[in-house]
Amino acid sequence: MESGTPMAQETAPLAPTPAPAKNYDNPIGPQVQPVQPIKPVDVDASPEDLPTDSHALAAAEPEEKGYAQTHSASSVKDLGWHNDSDSIPRPLIAGLPNDDLWVLLRRFNKQIQHVKTIPEPPMDNLDLNISPVEEFSPDKLRATIERLYMTIIVGSTNGVKHIARLRSWRERPRTMAFLAVYGVAWVYNLLVPTIAAFMMVLILVPSTRNIAFPSAPISLIDSSSGGVKTPAAGVLGSDDSLTGAPENHPGEAVEQEASNFVNAFSAIAISSAAGKGNQPPPSPSSTSAEGEGESTLDAVVPDPTEAPLKAADAQTKAAGGKAGTKGDKTKEPMSAAMWAKARPVMRAISDTTDTYERLANALSPTAPFPLLAPRLRLAAILSPLLIVSLFTSAHAVVKGTSFAIGFGFFGGPIIERGIEWLDAKNPDWQRMLRLRNSLLKGVPTNAQLTITLLRVGEKHNAPLPPPPEGQAALKDVPHETAGEDLEHLDASKSEIDAAVNPSAELEKEKAKAQKEEKEKPKKRGRHFVAFLRGTVRGGVETMLGADRLKAAAGAPHAKKRLGVVPSTPLPPAGPTSFPARYKGSRGCAVLNNDNASGPVLRWTKEGGSKEWSIDIGGIKEVKKVGGLGWGGKMVVGWATGREVADGMVITAAEGEFLLTAVGMRDELFNRVVAVGDHMWESWHDKQEPPILKPKIPIFGHLINLICYKQKFYGELGQHSAELPIFTLPLGLAKMYIITSPALVQAAMRKKTLSFDPLTIAFAERMVGFGPNIMDLMHNPPTNGTERWLHAQHKPYDTLAPGAALNDMNARVLNSIAETLNSVGPEFETKKFYIWLRNSFTVATTGALFGAQNPLTEDPKLNDSLWDYEGGQADLLMKPFPSLLAKKPFEGRAAIQRALRKYFRAGHDQDSDVSLVIKERVAVNKKWGLPLDDIADHELGMLFVSVTNAIPTLFWMIFYVFHDSQLVTDLQKELLESLEESKDSNGQRECIFSVAKFSAECPLLVSTYQEVMRMTNRQLGTRTVIEDTHLSHSSVVDADGTPKTYLLKKGTHIQMPTIITAYSPETWGEDVLEFKPRRFITNREQERLQNRAFNPFGGGKHLCPGRHFAYAEILGAVAALVLGFEIKTPEGGNVSVPPITNSMVEAVCKPLPEVQQTLLAKIRRRPGWEDVKWRFVAGNEKTEA
Repeated sequence: MESGTPMAQETAPLAPTPAPAKNYDNPIGPQVQPVQPIKPVDVDASPEDLPTDSHALAAAEPEEKGYAQTHSASSVKDLGWHNDSDSIPRPLIAGLPNDDLWVLLRRFNKQIQHVKTIPEPPMDNLDLNISPVEEFSPDKLRATIERLYMTIIVGSTNGVKHIARLRSWRERPRTMAFLAVYGVAWVYNLLVPTIAAFMMVLILVPSTRNIAFPSAPISLIDSSSGGVKTPAAGVLGSDDSLTGAPENHPGEAVEQEASNFVNAFSAIAISSAAGKGNQPPPSPSSTSAEGEGESTLDAVVPDPTEAPLKAADAQTKAAGGKAGTKGDKTKEPMSAAMWAKARPVMRAISDTTDTYERLANALSPTAPFPLLAPRLRLAAILSPLLIVSLFTSAHAVVKGTSFAIGFGFFGGPIIERGIEWLDAKNPDWQRMLRLRNSLLKGVPTNAQLTITLLRVGEKHNAPLPPPPEGQAALKDVPHETAGEDLEHLDASKSEIDAAVNPSAELEKEKAKAQKEEKEKPKKRGRHFVAFLRGTVRGGVETMLGADRLKAAAGAPHAKKRLGVVPSTPLPPAGPTSFPARYKGSRGCAVLNNDNASGPVLRWTKEGGSKEWSIDIGGIKEVKKVGGLGWGGKMVVGWATGREVADGMVITAAEGEFLLTAVGMRDELFNRVVAVGDHMWESWHDKQEPPILKPKIPIFGHLINLICYKQKFYGELGQHSAELPIFTLPLGLAKMYIITSPALVQAAMRKKTLSFDPLTIAFAERMVGFGPNIMDLMHNPPTNGTERWLHAQHKPYDTLAPGAALNDMNARVLNSIAETLNSVGPEFETKKFYIWLRNSFTVATTGALFGAQNPLTEDPKLNDSLWDYEGGQADLLMKPFPSLLAKKPFEGRAAIQRALRKYFRAGHDQDSDVSLVIKERVAVNKKWGLPLDDIADHELGMLFVSVTNAIPTLFWMIFYVFHDSQLVTDLQKELLESLEESKDSNGQRECIFSVAKFSAECPLLVSTYQEVMRMTNRQLGTRTVIEDTHLSHSSVVDADGTPKTYLLKKGTHIQMPTIITAYSPETWGEDVLEFKPRRFITNREQERLQNRAFNPFGGGKHLCPGRHFAYAEILGAVAALVLGFEIKTPEGGNVSVPPITNSMVEAVCKPLPEVQQTLLAKIRRRPGWEDVKWRFVAGNEKTEA
């Protein structure tokens, strides 16, 4: 490496240049005016094998060169990596002041934390775009909001102040010129062409911008009056910040403002959560820190994301209340919702800021990017507006606009066909329309500009030195040129001087405050705080010592933490050698450019032995990591005042390498990502499932879901069969859709994917639970004891195969037998669905709630129950359900009143009431619920016991009786398992044992399963309650490596059965056909089918009533097939009616009009007229 450290004031071999014109209007970083006119580089003349415009621009040789662009030797040139800013030659890059370069580098170091290579050049020919699956993290959100402040907020504020100056008439000549032009344009109806022409001039001729909008320090202008005012900081220490605060280096003040902007919001949120205000604590304090990793120190510090919630609870307790008691029913849902929405909000802010930066860099390009081409494109967009406005009347504009609105509203079919045609012709047309790929193609964001400048230095073996750090204490004095060149403000020199310089009154107030602080009595707790700090300092040293001992014993985690809190400053680093540890051992990372085969990164152990080396060209991923987590950093910073050295992970063809305790980590990161010809993409977390982009941007999937419901899921399954799981963007939200049966099974076993949050969210609106039950749901015990929701699972043990289930099955089947025994030998025409629904609802509820159940007492309640069932979606979605969802609301209320009457009369303790109901009641009494709440809770049991089983029974009857051959085959099979005898009156009695169906009636069981496959439409919805990794050994990538997907907290998952149950890969090409023998197959195919066949859900949410439904449906169908005929009114075979396309029904029903009007006639089969039907559920026969 050449020593090459420049002498003070040494400059690059440029022609003498005048001082740059002062500019106050660009808050992003680079000056609007370059140091000197720089001839733009012809990108097309660059080597053809360079992957992007950024690489080509960095490799090209401009006519004018900065100091970093003049070095051509193979050895690395040190441009003053360890010198102060005044000793570094100016300019390093031709056309860009060093101060602006420092601004760009500082912000790049904060913004870019994790990059991965991409195989193909991006459409905009610039790499380092943000990954489309970038993940949310609090530190990333903070950095994004800071960028928003430094660009859009500061820029917008500057614009507002320009308008205030123009309206104030303080700059009279300028305001009069604007008024004159506006007046003439208004008189001659030329406002639109005048504005268009003015904007084109501003775009194409940068010098006119300062004429039309002469610049002034932002903080010096009063936004209300447009006049001069004293900056908020009391002194004009900087020109581009809103406060005018002093700074050591240009750009630092606005960066500190952005940080404090985020801190202020955080403080407000935490203070609000903690209830701070009228009762301040005796010793307020606040600390914050960020990082990642895990250590002993981090383990003792609470999760910061929980701090506001816990603070709120603490404040409630301090005020004499009870945290998390009645009334607080929003904590968990709102917390989950906020986490779920954070990512799209962050992404929207980031995209908006990127677009703003690109526009700014198009209007005021920075070398080596082209200076004129972006401005020509922007002006070209306005030229049609200028031409059309000259020849178009206002009436034509109104007509055209109204036509466009109408076409957008009513032209859905045409728009859809147009989109499909465009997709067929060019699948990338939507990407091509993005601003960055069209109007702003080739225009960089600030991060893309910075990496191009870093590459310029690397191409010339002259790495750009790090930005200087502001170590000196800031003083309340104006900067050197404060108040100069402001004559256009029409303010006297004395007014400007008074505003720019600290006032005498301000100095007096400051001195008085300092005096009062000195005279203030010392706080009583200061000795305790000092003692505590000393104790913690000792604890930190003890923990660090423990890490050293663990590392010596070989503990890998302890080795990673060695040296992260250095006792002495790290040795100088860069530009080629950086002190770093690997697996705890001291050494240095060396970036060698002299290698003949290309640059190499190697790590050398202290003492000289080389441990490993990486070919830079083979690097796939580079990621910054923290030396300690946020808690550890906070403790170390508070107790010891020492700095924590961070690290980085490099993934290459040779493997993954973690460097820890790296000196000048950010600069090593920058060199690694800039030295090669990689194309990068910015990341911040592990990959979520791939995004399935909509045809209509942003809201396309949401529109399709609303319009097409279950059919949309079916389309997704057909067109995305190669994706085992994907992310479905829904406006500003998202959802994961799992299509792989193997991943579905893996998801159902995950405890962190739960249905409970959805139960809580829907319970109040859909089921109508009162405040007592909702309080148990929203506020589970905090002492680790069982939650009320989980306690509800225990009674379902009685629904497992055994005596209690046999008793229920016998009751319901013999109640059904009574209905069937009442059918005569002659055809009776019935509204078949309604007859079936009413008969089996009474039979099922009687088996559960006994003879005194409300539906037996009042048959009208049968209709109320199904009115309620049919209006579930309305109760959930519509506001004011008592008015806008009146039918289901009143149906629910009627059932609840009847259940309350039933429980008040004590009928739940009758001997014929099922054990599951008695157990559920006992559990709720144990939890202290009043009787009326217990009654309301049993509405759910009443509802779920019939709403899926009865539609399934209907579909099975119609699928079977539609096929005469299937009826014949089933009759032969069922005769083998039928027992016949005589009852006490000598009547012929036919007996079915339900327990024999599985072993002796495979066709009946297969038909039942195929009916459920065809008609089950459950969505399998879950909520991710913790970040979860999902994988299965059978879901692999191209090289056979199992894929792992990251599911983010707060996101919903759906596993629609319409996808898994209609997959040709599992079920064959005849998947859309009803095949009653489909489930009679070999062992291997049965294994595949079992993965894809989930009509009862899975995991801890597996339907507990599946055995009960199985016995009820198969017993009824067996008797109907063997002993009855079901025909159309005309005497033909019944047809399977159309199925509803519902989003809220697990088993879809026939269309509403079919339910009410479908006629079928039923009679006993000839030869079976005298049969009395009876069922046996277990091993013993049960009397009818």
